Amino acid sequence: MPRNGGSKDVVWFTADPCYVFHPMNAYSAGGRIVADVCRYARLPLFDAGDPARGMEDLTAKLTRWTLDLAGGTVKEEPLDEISTEFPRLDERRSGLAYRHGYAAGLVPRGERVSGFNAIVHYDLTSGRRRAHVVAESDAVGEPVFVPRGPGDREGEGFLLATVYRGAELRSDLLILDAENVEAAPLATVKLPHRVPFGFHGNWGQGI
Repeated sequence: MPRNGGSKDVVWFTADPCYVFHPMNAYSAGGRIVADVCRYARLPLFDAGDPARGMEDLTAKLTRWTLDLAGGTVKEEPLDEISTEFPRLDERRSGLAYRHGYAAGLVPRGERVSGFNAIVHYDLTSGRRRAHVVAESDAVGEPVFVPRGPGDREGEGFLLATVYRGAELRSDLLILDAENVEAAPLATVKLPHRVPFGFHGNWGQGI
């Protein structure tokens, strides 16, 4: 639907069946809509008859949909093979062409996990993925990007994310360099108790 349109202007596109909880971003470019989403082959969590499986069903893959508005076609291309969820970006680029994206990810290491074991940074221009991987017993939450300053370039800043420390039954708040996400945290706020995983979180500067 055009930004200034109504229900009569809706155009439908046909694609393979799937399910999406969360998009990373979407923008228009030369008669096309580009949308990067965490795509599931089937609806997780709710349709397996066993809600206790929980996070084990979270197997979304970062996928790009390119909708050709004139031709009415959809091109679908995977951007990564690992499972990801809770995608975020430098929100100053929301609805605009962008380069940097972030997510909670599951980097294969051979062990059985229940949750995401990495904070992932995607450079969507180079196609490179980098990851801050936590210990086997730990699980990460949604990463939130915070710019270093209002005038700094896209992606220059910090990632904040909670991490459940399974061996200690408590949580930490990690502060990572968003441009060197694989490096040791810039700071760790050690919490004396567990912070239950929520769907979304934000930290901001007071006005």
